[in-house]
Amino acid sequence: MAWLHIVAPGRGTTPTASSWCECGHRARAVGRTRVLALIDTHHRHRDACPLRTTTDTTTTNERRSAA
Repeated sequence: MAWLHIVAPGRGTTPTASSWCECGHRARAVGRTRVLALIDTHHRHRDACPLRTTTDTTTTNERRSAA
């Protein structure tokens, strides 16, 4: 499970964002350009996260139950 939290209070202020995942991935960004880059990184991580992808016949839920 991954989360993305964005705070964009309005004009003349600096947006911030945090991205975190149960697998341990964590990132934070300050400023418009870096927040936009973090959004892209967050979406790419969701596609590559080891908790969401499988490389064998075991499903993600089966691996979580075994842990």
